[in-house]
Amino acid sequence: MNLHASDMQRLEREARMIESQRSLTYLADALRCLLDTGDPIAALALLRALWGTSHAKRDNQKAALGDAGRWLEDRIRRENGISPDRLALELGWLQRLVRVHGAPENDHDDGDRFRSHQADLGAPFGVHIELLRTRRHAALAAAARPIAPPAAPPPPRPDRLPDSFEARFATWQGALEAFKNARKRRKQGKPVRDRLLDVVPVAAELQPLATDLACSVLETAGMDQLIDHTGDLPSFWIAVADLAPREDKRVPSRISFAPLGGRAP
Repeated sequence: MNLHASDMQRLEREARMIESQRSLTYLADALRCLLDTGDPIAALALLRALWGTSHAKRDNQKAALGDAGRWLEDRIRRENGISPDRLALELGWLQRLVRVHGAPENDHDDGDRFRSHQADLGAPFGVHIELLRTRRHAALAAAARPIAPPAAPPPPRPDRLPDSFEARFATWQGALEAFKNARKRRKQGKPVRDRLLDVVPVAAELQPLATDLACSVLETAGMDQLIDHTGDLPSFWIAVADLAPREDKRVPSRISFAPLGGRAP
């Protein structure tokens, strides 16, 4: 695991904000706790617990501990699911950079940043540590969920009708009424009136290519079988080669009730 140049630049800026090398003691404590527990929140809890002990009794110690604790808390807030290894790497580099940029410890023996009543108010970091713990658990749980594979892209839409395709009437009711009328006129010995009945391909991807299809009651061979059919009207097969223009429609000269050319539906 390596740090990028942008990571190093950020750590250097953050190191310059840590005023004293005295913070190195507390950064080292946090790093040891992190390596022992593998838990960034435990490291932050340790630093908060040090606030009221003899390890941070003087003002300059509290100032240094405050710098270390705020850095650790801000880093966890920025990336709730940060891995212990990544955080340990950044802590190690931060310590090196603080040694370069931080003021020597003896320059702040009488540090006054926490004088007045600040020291009595408690640690200025880790106040909402349980909330951070909850957010970290949620981030780790989300990262552990399996990632669903990307959905397969839809098959490309055809740009033309196949040589033969399965079709049905656009409206069954319209076809049934036309056939009922044809049967009635035949029984009465009257000539059957021709009519164009809209049809559509069964395959949805072919329907945009065939919005002008229709079967002729009289001029499409095979329609007699449908006129005499009882029950639900079946689908049928149309060959592109049999289509001919008529009244702004394409009308097949015949239909088949089995796949043409041995094609499967």
